[in-house]
Amino acid sequence: MGAPAAFCAPAGRGLALRGGAAVASATARRHARVAAAPGARRAPRMDAAGTDFDDVARRLAEELGAPAADAGDKDEGAGAENVSVGPGNGGLMRVSMKHAASNQEVEVYTLGATVTTWKARGDDVLWVSKENKWDGAKPIRAGIPLCFPQFGPGPLAQHGFARLATWEVVFAGTLDDGSVQTVMTISDKTDNDVIREWGHAFTAEYAVTLSPTGLETSLRVVNTGTAAFDFTAAFHNYFAVTNVSEARVFGIEGLPYADRLNDGASGTEAADGGAGYLVDKAVDKLYSGAPEELAAFDFGALKVIKIKKSASLPDATVWNPFGEGGCDGGWKNFLCVEPAAAADKVVLEAGEEWLGAQLLGVE
Repeated sequence: MGAPAAFCAPAGRGLALRGGAAVASATARRHARVAAAPGARRAPRMDAAGTDFDDVARRLAEELGAPAADAGDKDEGAGAENVSVGPGNGGLMRVSMKHAASNQEVEVYTLGATVTTWKARGDDVLWVSKENKWDGAKPIRAGIPLCFPQFGPGPLAQHGFARLATWEVVFAGTLDDGSVQTVMTISDKTDNDVIREWGHAFTAEYAVTLSPTGLETSLRVVNTGTAAFDFTAAFHNYFAVTNVSEARVFGIEGLPYADRLNDGASGTEAADGGAGYLVDKAVDKLYSGAPEELAAFDFGALKVIKIKKSASLPDATVWNPFGEGGCDGGWKNFLCVEPAAAADKVVLEAGEEWLGAQLLGVE
């Protein structure tokens, strides 16, 4: 079964995300001041229906207790010095961005377009595995790996090719509102064996934006071919926690799920009395119909991580291996809460596009 038609739109006409955390259109309302390459363009912030992301951002800022920049205001301290492109760990290319006004930093590697670091108020919000080799031979296990066009196991490599491919940086700079952003792309022309194995004509554009409200990531997929294709996708968020057994997830109470550790057995998440879901054993559940807003609470750090996701990501996964199955030795220090379109495949007809987005904030 494909995604509802509301999640798909002809390329170039924009994509309406009803109640989502981010929206896009083919024409940007603002232009960036600093670009990494000629012809680079920013990711737009308004959809064809007129839904304004700045409005959504302000609302989240109020919830997080952080000041929201007015749409017309600029951070005069932001500029080229806050965005750099160069080698990172193992010599792999990365984009580093700072948003001084809100004391945030982010790093995005071109390998997998992987967000590896997001610091808010000086604290690392995302987890990075100490077992990474940083040699380009394997996906980076850290931060926010992209799962596309396959979430989990299947005919392609685990979680698809997005996290395996080297993405092209088409923009890295400061926007007129003071936000900093990078945009990376891949397509069926990208040199990657798994992309060739998939065999469909497409382009994918990934935008990572820092603003006073937090970290926004958005993935846009366009079917550039003549035949339909389907896919699943997710933002595989690794949130850093003091101890996963002292962390809780909010927003999944009463939701139907597929237990991926039990051959996909279906169930309904028990009532938690407002106390949240406690991770006290290995968990890998895919929840259908997840609400627009989710949250994770780290009791050890007294930190709340809020997730606002677009309606085009109707599902969410909660995952931690809890030391089982030869897992990463750092399992106690991460909790994955992942907005996804995975319970049902998204179907894109020729010329259609899809956008999935999330906005992360910390309090």
